[in-house]
Amino acid sequence: MRNLTAIIFLTALMAPLAAAQEQAGESALAIEAPAIASIPVPADERLRVDVDFLYWFLEHMRVPTLLTTGTPQSGGVLGAEGTETLYGDDRLDSRHGRYVGVRFDVDYWLDDARTIGLNGSAFFLERDSSNYTVKWNTIPLLARPYVDATDGSQKAYILAGPSPGIGDLTGAFNAYSRIEFFGQDANLLYGISRGDTWKIDLLGGFRFLQMRERLDLTGVSRVLPDETTLLSATDHFDTFDKFFGVQTGIRGEAHRGRWFVEGKVALSIGGDDQQIRTYGNRIFQTPFEKITEDYGVLVLPSNRGTFERGEFDFVSEVGINVGCDLTQHVRLRVGYNLITWLNPVRPGDQIAPVNLAEVAPGAPPFTGKPSVPFREDFFWAQGVNAGVELRW
Repeated sequence: MRNLTAIIFLTALMAPLAAAQEQAGESALAIEAPAIASIPVPADERLRVDVDFLYWFLEHMRVPTLLTTGTPQSGGVLGAEGTETLYGDDRLDSRHGRYVGVRFDVDYWLDDARTIGLNGSAFFLERDSSNYTVKWNTIPLLARPYVDATDGSQKAYILAGPSPGIGDLTGAFNAYSRIEFFGQDANLLYGISRGDTWKIDLLGGFRFLQMRERLDLTGVSRVLPDETTLLSATDHFDTFDKFFGVQTGIRGEAHRGRWFVEGKVALSIGGDDQQIRTYGNRIFQTPFEKITEDYGVLVLPSNRGTFERGEFDFVSEVGINVGCDLTQHVRLRVGYNLITWLNPVRPGDQIAPVNLAEVAPGAPPFTGKPSVPFREDFFWAQGVNAGVELRW
């Protein structure tokens, strides 16, 4: 609108001058209104730098039911009449539901024709953590459900309410989850086609992604009525995923006036370095003694430790941006990105049936092989971006 107003203003201003010159017998000045056209890219432009603000969403962690309530008769056991789920049995919600971050993208062309070039990019998202807490004396019955590995039946560890062999308890519970996600890639560019208003490039190189997650479950109980005896059970599940792969893809750009649209599609094939770390503890404390054991409710000697393996995997990325050229060297843009990761491991998927008999008083030392399920889960990250591009 501002450009159109300027055109009308300049035309109206110059028209009388042109008429006067023609009447005086002088050659008329050739007055042309400035066109709304694309700003040409300098012929020797080789370097491009993008900086984008990211507002993304990540696929939430999947977990089984981790906390229940119910009647004293149900004991919080899943499937029993009166039992209700308080936490879990779905994808966990993060604290905000969104993650902000920044991405840098750089091109450098090795020749003036922009036929062969180099590209590198990196993105970093904020680390997000979430807490779910049930405070003391708020819910009469609290239980941590689990599956008995010996027969597949549902059972529950009582945090608050009547506990067989112990007595009446009051209890509290906290679940803490956290995720970190970031990545980089480096590519060789090949300009396969160019036009006045469009271009297409092939890319090939290497992709790296990393995701670090944890899930901590803590239940604490006090024996009623004097509450001087403390019982605590904690379980910790940490996963570390690193993807290393070769990448190939295509990207393109088209102009119409000052406006442009650009897109990118890439596929990476490689492998995951998957690491799972599990540990737990139980505490029995009275005014006279404190006993600590190195297992919890869901982490026992059979699945406690650090486990690692490599797996074949795929990562893909799709992105599109639209924007406007401000000058020959500066443009603004907004867009959308989707990254998919086929088979990373995540903490909630590593919770498996347990056999509490292996830690019962008088049980022999556990001699079985350590076991974690190494269950995998499809993961995606997607969201919008807005930023600035500089070219020289």
